[in-house]
Amino acid sequence: MSNTREHHTTVSELGFTVMTEDLPILNVYRGDWVLTGEGDPPPNYWVVTLDGKGIPYTGHASPQELLALAKREGLPYAYAAPYGRYVEGRDDKIQLHEWIRDHRKKMRPM
Repeated sequence: MSNTREHHTTVSELGFTVMTEDLPILNVYRGDWVLTGEGDPPPNYWVVTLDGKGIPYTGHASPQELLALAKREGLPYAYAAPYGRYVEGRDDKIQLHEWIRDHRKKMRPM
């Protein structure tokens, strides 16, 4: 009998968006990612960079479109989340932008 817990979450259930090539980085994490903040998240999104800065965009682009735009602009994007919210590990409070930054270096060496 195994005492490990198997957890399945679809990308659409996460509440934030990463580029497809960063999905393996999320899969390495043992735990749950959660949005910071109280109450319902706002309907508009911003891009959080690898240094933890939030960059708002105007308009009604999807989170994936915002990440693609940030990539085209040469920004060090990490993920898109509801405006004013960040993503962290539920139990250890590790910041997702730091996790992505550190694991991109490991998984995609230059």
